[in-house]
Amino acid sequence: MKILQQNVGKGYDITLQLLKLADAQKCDILAIQEPYSYNNSCFMGEFNFYSYQNFNLNSKAKPKAAIAVRNNQTDYAPDFLRSNENVMVVGFNHLIIVSMYFNLKETSGADRDIEHDLNELKKIIDFY
Repeated sequence: MKILQQNVGKGYDITLQLLKLADAQKCDILAIQEPYSYNNSCFMGEFNFYSYQNFNLNSKAKPKAAIAVRNNQTDYAPDFLRSNENVMVVGFNHLIIVSMYFNLKETSGADRDIEHDLNELKKIIDFY
């Protein structure tokens, strides 16, 4: 199993490059932070990946975490486990993949203590 993780900074070009690399290297799973998205979907281009992400249709906020799985990977049939704007958790048999965006700024622009995010990650790890 090949897993690739990358923060793509919401950029179209870097997302496209990540997908090309993942496709060429036959990666099974992608954990993506700040994915490029439009029309309530993470961009997967013409590549053979299915993405799991959280979209709150009542919010203009875009997801900050997603997990993409190669469509032909029937050995890794995922179970959607948990999500919010900053976290995506997907399980594959005995393997749990967490894609988490650590938010270092408040909406006001002030610096933010990451203890909240670290505690959230600890809860996820303890739960699964």
